[in-house]
Amino acid sequence: LTYRELYTTASRLAAGLLAAGIGPGRPLVLELPAWETAIALHAGLLAEIPLLPLDPHLPRPHRLRLLAASGARIALTTAAQADESLETISFPEVLEAPVRSRPPPTPALHRVQLIIGTSGSSGPPKGVMLSGGNLVAAVTGSRAQLPLAAGDCWLGCLPLTHIGGLSVLLRCAEAGATVRLHDRFEAKSVWSDLQAGAATHISLVPAMLDRLLDVGVDSRPPRLAAALVGGGALADSLRGRGLAAGWPLYLSYGMSETASQIATRRAVEPDDASVGKPLPGFEVRAQQARLAVRGPAVMLGYVNPELIPGDGLTDDGWFLARDLVRLESGRLTVLGRVDDVLVSGGEKVHPAIVERLLGACPAIGEVAVSAASDLAWGDRLVAFFTGTTNAAAVETWARGDLQG
Repeated sequence: LTYRELYTTASRLAAGLLAAGIGPGRPLVLELPAWETAIALHAGLLAEIPLLPLDPHLPRPHRLRLLAASGARIALTTAAQADESLETISFPEVLEAPVRSRPPPTPALHRVQLIIGTSGSSGPPKGVMLSGGNLVAAVTGSRAQLPLAAGDCWLGCLPLTHIGGLSVLLRCAEAGATVRLHDRFEAKSVWSDLQAGAATHISLVPAMLDRLLDVGVDSRPPRLAAALVGGGALADSLRGRGLAAGWPLYLSYGMSETASQIATRRAVEPDDASVGKPLPGFEVRAQQARLAVRGPAVMLGYVNPELIPGDGLTDDGWFLARDLVRLESGRLTVLGRVDDVLVSGGEKVHPAIVERLLGACPAIGEVAVSAASDLAWGDRLVAFFTGTTNAAAVETWARGDLQG
């Protein structure tokens, strides 16, 4: 689909939505496959309709809480759905309805354009309100650190219910680059595209990188210029494996509340845990070891039915995240989360720090640390891992090398 064709199709959908009485002021839920979501995103931007892409895997209590918080009542779907919580309208019917064309408005950058459900890592998911101005600032900041131009192709395989996946569409639209869109991540089909030279850019979480290295037998995709890896800590061993295979890895850190990236840097050394300096436009500071961030890409606030800004921000626009960070010479290192603490033998332990240290163990891929209840220790740390090593080898390495 060319951008001219995309504009024509999105304009037609925008006109149909406006003719159906859906417009600025009340969120429209999207429950669509990836391709239709991409069209609807651009239609919502043209018609200034706030969009709420809804994760189909969200547990029903969380779904109902998010819908109530946003005031959403109508969902755009590809087929009629029996859901008493929402009125549904059909994407194909709206797209094909005979409506008079309507010139797109001049974008009002202060209005809510996207409502993104958070991951729920610190409780039930919240809805993050992002304005057109937030999205523009996020795209501009990303491009300053991660070059993208017409002729490039970004393979999109992240869910389009999260800001990471949606950001790919927006970055490419601004740059005139191509999006090669997959409905979901499937390692063999993604690797097939990469191996054929179909993409210059890709966004991944660490587990996806691990799977692609397995499928590709640690080889480098021939045309790939940037593999943006975020959504969680990248273990030293997995990073080293990717670098040894020649992958152009970029470490990325961000969140829904900042419209995706806060910091991004090209990975060079496998044992450097920092995510680099903040992207242009962001102010960051460590406030009692917690990240505080301010800038034009920082959200309007958490959602409410009236879409009034401010909830979750200080009066002067700072957002205090629950991430623990260290700032050294302007470089940002993420240590863990303030509410993710175990107490073992009377000592407070942040699992994320242990995970990062365990990531240096040879032959480990992904690693997660939790705890089992223990009468003597309180929390007895337990590690779950992937890779080609075994539990005995990890325990032996940890007894000699795990420190920090």
